Amino acid sequence: MKKYQTIMTGICSLVLVFGLVLSACDSDGGDGGGFGGALEEAVGRGGEAAAAPTLAPTGVTVSARTSGTITLTWSKVESATNYRVSRADSADGPYSVRKEEIKGTSYTDTGLSPNTFYYYKVGAYNGKGYGPDSSIVPGNTTAGGGNGVQPPVAPTGVTATRISEDEVSVTWNPVDGALLYFVYWAFEDKEEEYEREESIEAPPYISVDWTKYNHGYFKVSAFNAAGEGPKSATASFGTYSGEGSSGSPPSTPSNISTSASSSTSITLSWSSVQGASGYNIYRKMQDDDIESFLRTTSSTFYTDEGLYQGTTYYYRISAYNAYGESPKSTAVSAKTQEAIPSAPQSVYASASSSSSITVYWSEVPGATSYKIYRSSADIYYSFHKEVTVSSSSSALSYSDTGLSPGSTYYYKVSAVNSAGESTQSSKGSATTWSSSGNSGSALSPPGTIWAYRSSSDKVYVSWNSVSGAVKYVIYWSRNANGPYNYDGEVTAPQTYFYSEDWSGTGTAYFKVAVVNAAGVESEKSTYESVDLSGYYSIGTVPSQKRAIQKIP
Repeated sequence: MKKYQTIMTGICSLVLVFGLVLSACDSDGGDGGGFGGALEEAVGRGGEAAAAPTLAPTGVTVSARTSGTITLTWSKVESATNYRVSRADSADGPYSVRKEEIKGTSYTDTGLSPNTFYYYKVGAYNGKGYGPDSSIVPGNTTAGGGNGVQPPVAPTGVTATRISEDEVSVTWNPVDGALLYFVYWAFEDKEEEYEREESIEAPPYISVDWTKYNHGYFKVSAFNAAGEGPKSATASFGTYSGEGSSGSPPSTPSNISTSASSSTSITLSWSSVQGASGYNIYRKMQDDDIESFLRTTSSTFYTDEGLYQGTTYYYRISAYNAYGESPKSTAVSAKTQEAIPSAPQSVYASASSSSSITVYWSEVPGATSYKIYRSSADIYYSFHKEVTVSSSSSALSYSDTGLSPGSTYYYKVSAVNSAGESTQSSKGSATTWSSSGNSGSALSPPGTIWAYRSSSDKVYVSWNSVSGAVKYVIYWSRNANGPYNYDGEVTAPQTYFYSEDWSGTGTAYFKVAVVNAAGVESEKSTYESVDLSGYYSIGTVPSQKRAIQKIP
């Protein structure tokens, strides 16, 4: 069978997290294995170790994982007789000992939650004492099918309808939690005869190339993180009566109207066509070259949901019966409404002189401008400035000038589009420098920073500590020359930051500034760039600067 409306043909994933390739492959794991004569090598003639281990285990790796387990392996440490594994729910800890007296160089941690990150350290010891712990190694469990996650139930309401000379429409009721549906077909309703035809995300499914066949059978199953569920009851279509008969397909639907019923939906309606068994709806987005089949319905109206706000969609409709499908109608269009934007997040203010403060905020999708509100006492905020988004700038910052030295100012920001203005953001504040010559009190920014992609949508940024720093502020840009937008901040002595929402391609650029005890922010550091086109493996070399190797 030929098919169309293909969404996915297989599922395969390779997860790379924090510089480690995590592969769900089989492993003997466990506490044993690989120990051999380590004890004899580690102790002297008197049965005691010569000295406590001085090195931490190296090569600590997540070698296997399931929805409820993570297996760690590491390299042998000379003079070690045992190892212990500590675990925490975050990289910052606190860490607690998960297992001691491990004789080998592997350990499987059990009873974990699905799709969850854990952080590990491994230490070596003997009768003389404990050596240092290894560097932190993160690992995450799979979504999996264990820990209460069950395969989905069989779909209900499966029907098969001949909609043209060679097309059959298969529909069914959606199943809660289903990620995909598998469609099976056969010429005879025998289990051994069914073949998987396609994998799709949602009904309906159109099966083609049935011109020479007068009957067929279909079943549908649902799939989630735990696997594939049972197949549905059989649905079939009867003899095609178009060949050799005096009947004809119905006429083309007319009087088609459209209206945007919300920011994410458009409603269609049309006149009933005499002799029609149902209607096919086709859709394409503005500027798309390809029109795609949307769905089949027996009604004369339909609401298309889950659309993008402020976007134009084009529709054509045909009617069908047992003799075939009518020509498609002339295209009609409608544009979804704009939704009032949400309030900007991560509002941050930073003094850059004795008379100026720069305000930063996160981008709000669909915003055409931003309004800045200011207060000198954090009581009443009055409108101060509106910044318009242009084609060349996202307008995510504003420099407020002409301010009084040594004074504190408070800011809130709202987002605006054609539908209206959002609520105001949470506040950000800063104090101007006490005098024009106060710039000398600012600390120097970090000399070098490092950044790499640590997961499918996160970038890990780190830098050397700066003496006297109270906090560090991280900025990002899509252009090496800026403008640089506020991304977040961390309190010293922490010298790393996870920047989120970076799925996609291209290059991201990062800079870091330092804030001292007086609240004065330094100049930004030189930038560090990250290629977002692939995953990265981070070598386990000492210090914060890590070797970076791109995975093909």
